[in-house]
Amino acid sequence: AWNAMDWESHNEWMIKAEQLFPPSNDLTLEADKLFYLGNPSNEGLEKNPQNDLLLNQTRLQKALNFYQQLNNQPMIAASQLAIAQNYTLDLSSREQALKQALILYRKLRQPFELAQTLIYAGFYQVQLHNGEKALEYFRQAKQIATELDSKPLLKNSDFYIAFAMLDQGLDQTALGSHPTQIEKLEQAIKLLNAFIANQSAPYYHASALVFLGWAHTDLGNYDQALSVLNEAKILSKKLN
Repeated sequence: AWNAMDWESHNEWMIKAEQLFPPSNDLTLEADKLFYLGNPSNEGLEKNPQNDLLLNQTRLQKALNFYQQLNNQPMIAASQLAIAQNYTLDLSSREQALKQALILYRKLRQPFELAQTLIYAGFYQVQLHNGEKALEYFRQAKQIATELDSKPLLKNSDFYIAFAMLDQGLDQTALGSHPTQIEKLEQAIKLLNAFIANQSAPYYHASALVFLGWAHTDLGNYDQALSVLNEAKILSKKLN
């Protein structure tokens, strides 16, 4: 339901899941219950309007505490990542959780999870308009994805590399930063067109069209911008 962006069904399934868990003194069961009910945390661009992030924050912090008592290292890392993805927490708490997740996944030698965490670390930096820093994380993730020959990870890292390039190209004078960087925007357009041509998951496809429209708008290519943004709107409406 989450992947289909059927938020109403997702909420119904989560209520049913919660009702299935009886009160338990088993620390592992209690930690798992809290972790899975506290996730997902709206980790990307998508937003579930029915997702109670404040409640999830409490669940995830309790789950982390229990996993620490159990010394369950993989689930400590997973909880830290989920906490970092929950934007109801203050930035310093999220950054610390993200840092701990990256350290642990490297230590545990879990490359797939490490790549996912690197992608989120990059996404986090893009939100702060640190496009260059974000690009470093995305490129590390792409290297791991290439080594693992993981097509989903490769597509995700390609999408976010284009996003970071867009961030570096857009006019950010209103934020006290750089004006439009034409060369970076042209690179972003090239990367986004390649990504769109690759026919990725519809959600990422729609987001890439939005980014493409954004890049064309900043370059003054308004007819092209309008065309791709209308395409994005039709696809987004279809995807709810």
